[in-house]
Amino acid sequence: MKTSFLTNFPNLGREAGCVCLFAGKRPVGTFDFASFRASRGILDRFFGFVPFLLVVVTAAIPCRANSGVYQKTLPGTAWILTSETMGSGVLLSVRDRLVLTNQHVVGDESEVRVVFPFYDKGRCRAERQYYVNHLENLAILGKVVARDAERDLALVRVTSLPKHVHEIELGKPVQPGDDVHSVGNPGASDALWIYTYGKVRSVYYKAFRGPTPHRMEVVEMTSPINRGDSGGPIVNNRGQLVAISQSYLVAGRLVSYGVNVSEISWFLSKARRGSSTACSSSAPPTEMTHAKLAAGFRVVPAND
Repeated sequence: MKTSFLTNFPNLGREAGCVCLFAGKRPVGTFDFASFRASRGILDRFFGFVPFLLVVVTAAIPCRANSGVYQKTLPGTAWILTSETMGSGVLLSVRDRLVLTNQHVVGDESEVRVVFPFYDKGRCRAERQYYVNHLENLAILGKVVARDAERDLALVRVTSLPKHVHEIELGKPVQPGDDVHSVGNPGASDALWIYTYGKVRSVYYKAFRGPTPHRMEVVEMTSPINRGDSGGPIVNNRGQLVAISQSYLVAGRLVSYGVNVSEISWFLSKARRGSSTACSSSAPPTEMTHAKLAAGFRVVPAND
């Protein structure tokens, strides 16, 4: 049984006996019915009963890697340095000068140095060496005011802020399949403020064994996180914070973890009430452990 082209596509846009081909909302070409009918007999004999299909794209293109999200997130991203490690952070409050990061980035230190992106003639300087050379002028002293070792979160209050920075607001929890965008400072790169795009794989409670056990709700992602990205912002398509980078799985491909925004919100509420140590969650421990690395990141190694 042969399939009628007009029966299968009765609602296509038409213009002068032609079908308009759309990409988004713009016509990008036409399909001439007269030419189609003239050649259809030959085509039918060649292809038999196989129907001819015309794909018409009318839906909006899904969001992918997005420079707009990056530019919005960049002024709220920080580079955090201690006497032993380097990591990343998120500016949560301009008024209170509060920066969020991982506890394993600050460790046991009470003070850290915090660096924000420097703009030269409206363009962000990305070269790591530039920041190293001008560290005395760019680094801001920060005091660790709250920490939660189990959720791997820490809050730093800086003494001042550059004029161009802005805070990143908290978003709603993400779901599997959602887009996520992250900015960090991987030690393997000669640049800072590195952008990465990925998808949410799952959201669930996870526990890690180690010298400092971690128990938290994590966002598992396809984003390729690297050492030094710890504490950096993970945002949604609106540029709202949905997690912060925390670790990655050595034994798996494109398996990275972020501390979920639900844990961040809980931690901030405890910090406002003056409690610097959060109670543990009910997640059962696994046989996985964390190994601390020099660039301020923790890797989840494969089981022995």
